[in-house]
Amino acid sequence: MNAQAAKDTATTTIVKPPYMQNRELSWLDFNKRVLDQGADPTVPLLERLNFISIFWSNLQEFFMVRVGSLTDLSLLKKSIIDPKSGMTPAQQLEAIYARCHELYPYYEETYESVRALLAEQDIRNLRKEELTDEQLDYLRGYMQDNVLPFLSPQIINARHPFPHLENGGLYIVVRLDEEAAPKAKKSKEERAREKAEGKAKATKNLGAEGVTLGIIPLPRQTSRVIELPGGGLPFMLVEHAIEMFAAEVFSMYTVKHTNVICVTRNADLDATEGAEEQGEDYREHMKRILKKRSRLAPVRLESERPLSRTVKGLLLEKLGLAEHQLFVTRVPLNMGYTWGLGSRLGAEKRATLTQAPFTPQWPACLDRKRSIIEQVSEHEVLLSYPYQSMDAFVQLLREASVDPAVVSIKITLYRLASQSHLAEALINAAENGKEVTALFELRARFDESNNIEWSQRFEAAGCHVIYGFRNFKVHSKICTITRQTENGLQHITQLGTGNYNEKTAKLYTDLSFITCDATFGRDAVEFFRNMGLENTSDNYDILWVAPLMIKQNILRNIDVQIERARRGEKCGLFFKTNSITDKEVIDKLVEASQAGVPIDLFVRGISCILPGVEGYTDRVREVSIVGQLLEHSRVYGFGPREDCKLYLSSADLMTRNMDKRIEIAWPILNETLRNQVLGYLGICYSDTAKLRELLPDGSYTALGAFAERNENGEVELFDSQKYLIAEAQRMRLAAAELAARKEANLGGSARVVFPLGDVAAEDGAEVGANEVVTEEESEFVAHRSPELEAAEAKAVRDAAVAMAGAMPLLEPTGNGLGSDCFALVWIEKEKKLYGLNASGVAPMALSADEVRAKGFSEVPEEGWLPTMVPGAPAGWAALNARFGTKPLSELFAPAISYAENGYAVPVNVGKLWARDSRRIARVMAQDPAPYEYWWKSFMKPDGSPYRAGDVFRFPAYADTMRSLVETNCESYYRGELMERIVAHSRGTGGYFCEDDFKNYHPEWVEPITQEYRGYTVCEIPPNGHGITVLMALGMLNGLSLPEKREDADYYHKVMEAIKLAFADTKTYVADPRYMKTKVSELLSPDYLAARRALITDKALEPKAGDPHCGGTIYLCTADAEGNMVSLIQSNYCGFGAGIAIPGTGISLQDRGANFSLDPKSDNYLEGGKKSYHTIIPGFLLKDGEAVGPFGVMGAFMQPQGQVEVLTSTIDYAMNPQEALDAPRIQWIGGKKLQIEREAGEAIAEQLRAMGHEVEIVDDRTAMGRGEIIWKCENGVYAAGTEPRCDGTVASW
Repeated sequence: MNAQAAKDTATTTIVKPPYMQNRELSWLDFNKRVLDQGADPTVPLLERLNFISIFWSNLQEFFMVRVGSLTDLSLLKKSIIDPKSGMTPAQQLEAIYARCHELYPYYEETYESVRALLAEQDIRNLRKEELTDEQLDYLRGYMQDNVLPFLSPQIINARHPFPHLENGGLYIVVRLDEEAAPKAKKSKEERAREKAEGKAKATKNLGAEGVTLGIIPLPRQTSRVIELPGGGLPFMLVEHAIEMFAAEVFSMYTVKHTNVICVTRNADLDATEGAEEQGEDYREHMKRILKKRSRLAPVRLESERPLSRTVKGLLLEKLGLAEHQLFVTRVPLNMGYTWGLGSRLGAEKRATLTQAPFTPQWPACLDRKRSIIEQVSEHEVLLSYPYQSMDAFVQLLREASVDPAVVSIKITLYRLASQSHLAEALINAAENGKEVTALFELRARFDESNNIEWSQRFEAAGCHVIYGFRNFKVHSKICTITRQTENGLQHITQLGTGNYNEKTAKLYTDLSFITCDATFGRDAVEFFRNMGLENTSDNYDILWVAPLMIKQNILRNIDVQIERARRGEKCGLFFKTNSITDKEVIDKLVEASQAGVPIDLFVRGISCILPGVEGYTDRVREVSIVGQLLEHSRVYGFGPREDCKLYLSSADLMTRNMDKRIEIAWPILNETLRNQVLGYLGICYSDTAKLRELLPDGSYTALGAFAERNENGEVELFDSQKYLIAEAQRMRLAAAELAARKEANLGGSARVVFPLGDVAAEDGAEVGANEVVTEEESEFVAHRSPELEAAEAKAVRDAAVAMAGAMPLLEPTGNGLGSDCFALVWIEKEKKLYGLNASGVAPMALSADEVRAKGFSEVPEEGWLPTMVPGAPAGWAALNARFGTKPLSELFAPAISYAENGYAVPVNVGKLWARDSRRIARVMAQDPAPYEYWWKSFMKPDGSPYRAGDVFRFPAYADTMRSLVETNCESYYRGELMERIVAHSRGTGGYFCEDDFKNYHPEWVEPITQEYRGYTVCEIPPNGHGITVLMALGMLNGLSLPEKREDADYYHKVMEAIKLAFADTKTYVADPRYMKTKVSELLSPDYLAARRALITDKALEPKAGDPHCGGTIYLCTADAEGNMVSLIQSNYCGFGAGIAIPGTGISLQDRGANFSLDPKSDNYLEGGKKSYHTIIPGFLLKDGEAVGPFGVMGAFMQPQGQVEVLTSTIDYAMNPQEALDAPRIQWIGGKKLQIEREAGEAIAEQLRAMGHEVEIVDDRTAMGRGEIIWKCENGVYAAGTEPRCDGTVASW
């Protein structure tokens, strides 16, 4: 016991109640339950390693925050005693350090066990003594090229004081002797060999005096994991490799020994301190205070091996630590590297070592094809994350952003994803003139910087941004949408138990309630009024709002149950919470237990109450689940199950939540939704795999303690989370089945609610509302009718052509009826990928001389000069003829309907419409004739562009589509439509003639490929520039990418490869009939290796090598048979050439703008020739099997976006949505890069230090727009859509 703890003990008068335990020690027990998952043999091996990593990161934060806070309190003269444990801060610290010294051996044992099991799977984390000669040779070369140049070693002596060690940073400490080690004499033969190999003569070095210690910070520029030669995945962590080379780094000294250390510092900052006194802008105050985190006092030192007496004494002295604050462990001191290991394995291997992929399902209670606003106006909705997707709520906000009836949207934001569809929807709403109020809590720990950045973006978009109270964090999750309807004001209110964070909504179990109830709406309006005035009010009719209502009402409702117990009536209490620490609530629960009230607690984390303590908590039972998902929802229940009053809440039963934060709790009054919550809880309580019970002594039952054995004596484990994942999938399929039956007039109109199943028929009758659907009852979902499956397969197989025919109408800036298209089609039965090139050719009458005669030095982007024979309609006909199962009349019917009846312009299309119409207006002012009909077709009668929410009708488009249907697109090339195009061309200065169209045919081509880390990437061959993707990947094949994608080194290497690839393709790619350079030469491994060698740690100015030595739309489809289509079609610039053909709905592309006027170029403009083409559909294979289609549209961003998406998928194991969400970067010429703000200023600065000229951009529409469908190994499709546009993922 230290002196301060002994002094505190002498003055302690509070006695620890027998039914309570210390908060911090309880948290450490929770973290041990996390570590237990690392030791659980039922968990896949890589997931076990990740649980060990979670234990590490949890403990890191615990020391930074909780130990840091207690350290500050222990320095106060006044002794503060914890009323739950009777301990002073110093005594708590002593107990914490003692408990951690008990946990570390178990931590090490668990890690070493998993490490050994992974080694059996050929995933080996090697140390020096385990390396083979081949691996040693490889490592030496790798270190010389990739690590040693970035090291910044330091010595410590009188002239070089002890440096600051950053919080959480890894350092190699080197014990030195001033005398250099004697160098071994070399034989004559060795000296001759070194001379022949060109090795430099050894230099002489003279070390400084008085040096005993050297320190090497782990460089940020290097990958943490170094893959080594050998079978499986042998690797070494970079810190251990640096230790091996310490003698070379400190060659002027003798290295006695090395070690790896890490310092953890107090990061518990008071965010309010000094803000008011200085009168400082609150956001600027938060920026300033965050900079302090890395420099506060140390609270822990870790080392990988025992420190020598000299080194230990020096480190403890300089850091101001005592010996009990030193922890020695063989576990790597930063376990963050584990999350990237899976991406380094092949898909099959990865599948055996990780959890099956899980995608949150669209809520079965909502019809995806109907307006969400309409549906929530009809009935209340309760969503269960992550089993159900947050997409429905995001879609609600998107609808609200363009709904003319919406007046305002107000929301509290505590933690947002760094890339958030939800936030973008709110920003769009503000830009569309809606009143958007966002309350940002800048003090959300470790999310402060992200919230600061988002608040700035919201303000820039015109949102009203307010911040949390001076003395209260706003932790509530509430949103209200106010609409002006014919019946007066309508308030759509959403309340949640978890944050508006799309990323954590896929990992945390939470509940989200949406209602149009007027009482909820009035309270929501009152809540936001009070927030704006910093008024902590209790003036609410239905909501409980802390700090004045939640604890008070909990205590009152517990008293009601106590009275019922005393009267002998049925009673009960239930609380599901992350933690329970509040003494008043605990004391009241003890009182209820003593009165005979049965109490069930479901507590994931900290529990300061001990159940089952005789005479106090006899009637209290407490359980916990730590599993694949993080249990996060808060539920309060008052009364026996049959008439229990249920409340959902954002507040845990912690003093900080109920007394020091703005929180909200609300009742579930709808009987169906009440049963939904109870059904969900019942499933959780049935868990026998992860459910553990807290015992009176503070320990927990073992994993699997509640499992029973079957008739064969085998233990049967029921994992509630896995069951609910499967149940959500079954419910979605059930909803689809019901919708299909209803559409076919086969009956079946019940609404499907998770996890209950069918709950309400249209006539209002209840259908099984009180029952959970069993496996047998839902069997019809798994065994669906063959007729329904066959119909769906055919529908999806034709979807690509149907969508291609509709997209020129729905997104006319990106493509038109005069566009080009490319497609890749996978036919599963044949295991074959087909390529279609439907790019057009230049008119025979057009030449480079004609362009120059018009006064241009390059082909312009507007007018007749860049127009070419459009290929898209011929491409649609070719796709339908070869692979279609339905006639064009059926496929084009939706497009015809939209053209005649109109559709509401989406948000991002409206923005592009306004931007691109300004371009056409500029050239029209100089020569109106070619553009007049375009202006009449695509601008409103008042001359303004169509904006988001406007209804766009285009009857002429419908007429043209009917002509294409009737003639199988022949009228476009050899009929009436062709004649109209040629006539308009001749009448307004164009170059088309009839033969240009009559001679045109699309081409079936063989895709070109590049192997990349076990996958085969497929592209259309030139004249498309998909070869740019293949060349860049070929260069990256020989480079090591960093462990994490969000690393400047990742962006640097990808951009350097892209630059080199573009330098070649812009020089050599053209119409293949005119290319002097072969594709095989550009993709030659030797040539790519030579290009790769040009990539260093500095930005280069790209030049073409010698291999002889905008406006676009993309879509992809997949069907139940495994057939897939990757299709892209484009105008090139927004609205193309700005020329439309009268009476047809046809607008022409400007693909000729990519021709060269240099006679030496293979891409030189000539009549009848195809231009260099920027649109490229992509397709991914593995071992000859389809993984799926992908694409990123956007002119010269397309290859860059594809490479970024592929590396995100293959190198970093991102799912399709994560790969599309990830921040993007693009090269725009020379050393100039544009990078999305979401990547962060730090990465931009690091890229600038490498020589790049970096511009941070806020407009993400210029960074490409993509779609992905991947086929998982179990046959399930996983899809992603673009957050930068109005894309969607649809399944049926």
